[in-house]
Amino acid sequence: MKFLIKMTFALISALVVLAVLVLFVVIPYEVKHQNMDTTLQPHDRLLVNKIAPRYNGIHHQDIVVYYAEGQYRVGRVIGEPGQSVEFQKGQLYLDHTPVTESYVNQQDQQSWSLKSLPNSESDIIPPNSYLILNDRRDDDVDSRNFGLIRKSTIEGKLWIRYYPFDRITTHF
Repeated sequence: MKFLIKMTFALISALVVLAVLVLFVVIPYEVKHQNMDTTLQPHDRLLVNKIAPRYNGIHHQDIVVYYAEGQYRVGRVIGEPGQSVEFQKGQLYLDHTPVTESYVNQQDQQSWSLKSLPNSESDIIPPNSYLILNDRRDDDVDSRNFGLIRKSTIEGKLWIRYYPFDRITTHF
């Protein structure tokens, strides 16, 4: 009988810990599209760290899950508050310095700047806003389509890909 009580208590404790983790620390996310296909594939399953952006910040090249246009999306942070960003014939410039993007699939050959994006009035990213793009640049359902992303709509940073099992990693 004592064994049954201990096992029940252990199970309930584990469920409480799991619930706290899911509610406050991590969220599961399934990749739905090919917009990040050099790094993530459709049906990859991810754990997203909800508290990392609050304590470690959000930085260039972080992969994040954010909410835009009525759904959760995954993308890569390209520009942070205070930075200028522009593309000239497929080349990314951050603060007027060319940046190499080894993770990009099918480079965007168009030229554009922050001012050309929806809801952007400056060449500098304002506080609490980020430029988030897909790694597959021919898929423009990202900041190029709906503008800068507010920090408050970023759910968290990619922490781990846990499925498929042969591609488990924390390095992106």
